Amino acid sequence: MLLSQAEKEILAVLCFFDVMNLPLTLLELKKWLKSEISFSRLTELLLGVNLARLVQEQDGFYFLAGRQEILKSRLANYLSSSKKITKARRIIKILKYFPWLEASAIYSSVSLFNADKVSDIDLFFIMAPGRLWSARFWLNLFLKFFRLRPTPRTSQDKICASYLVTSDALDLTKANLVQDDWWHYYGLANFLFVFADDNLKEKFFSVNNWLKEYFFGFQPADFAKSEIIRYRRLKNFFQALAGLVPESFYRALQLLILPSKYKAIMNLDTRVIINSQIIKLHQRDKGRAYNQLFLNRYQEILNEASTA
Repeated sequence: MLLSQAEKEILAVLCFFDVMNLPLTLLELKKWLKSEISFSRLTELLLGVNLARLVQEQDGFYFLAGRQEILKSRLANYLSSSKKITKARRIIKILKYFPWLEASAIYSSVSLFNADKVSDIDLFFIMAPGRLWSARFWLNLFLKFFRLRPTPRTSQDKICASYLVTSDALDLTKANLVQDDWWHYYGLANFLFVFADDNLKEKFFSVNNWLKEYFFGFQPADFAKSEIIRYRRLKNFFQALAGLVPESFYRALQLLILPSKYKAIMNLDTRVIINSQIIKLHQRDKGRAYNQLFLNRYQEILNEASTA
């Protein structure tokens, strides 16, 4: 069977989300295609002879043939993720007043609405230039004091603040694992900004507009109206007070207590990146595993199609 480029793109999208046990609606499938394909043409291809034995549809969801079991968790995970997003928004309403914090977004499984009940909540933060470590100190102090950080015993609904950048370093290509880091591409395209100061959401996606090279119809998710800081003077007061301590002190202190598991692989690759503009602490970067699983799954499907 000789597949067209459009059919290969459809299979690639389904393979990626299959790795995460996530079936897609027709709208979601179209959203992640690399080329422009109309709904009528997409439906025609899905029903065509080439894809009929490779792709199935049930209850409005599309998935790889023989993978009906992934339908079971779709609704449960959607409801679970919605609850986690509600909690994250409540917390961010407080965090937006913290010194040098300019924006925050939900990402990973929660932003994909594919988080199970016991999952934590991954938050991405944008901080003021030159104050990355200062902002992180007060952020983590708050999360730790109120027991909102994941622990070895429990991570359910806890806040994982392990990805932070400054607003003068918004291009996240530096965090790519490899050139074809599909986990990174899909993940970044699903960032859900809850709070963004000074139009940073628009600036962020403008800087990362290279995503359109991979997703033709890419548009930033307009999940909710960004939180606005009503008490600017209050935030400025906190910032001035915390600013009496130099950035170098905040940085030295946090590096001193940084767990050895991060220090051991710091800046060796994209799992743990630490400098004055980005802090990324993903020791067990699941993107590596998902990326390889996706590539393997996709090649298996192409091989299956070629032998039909």
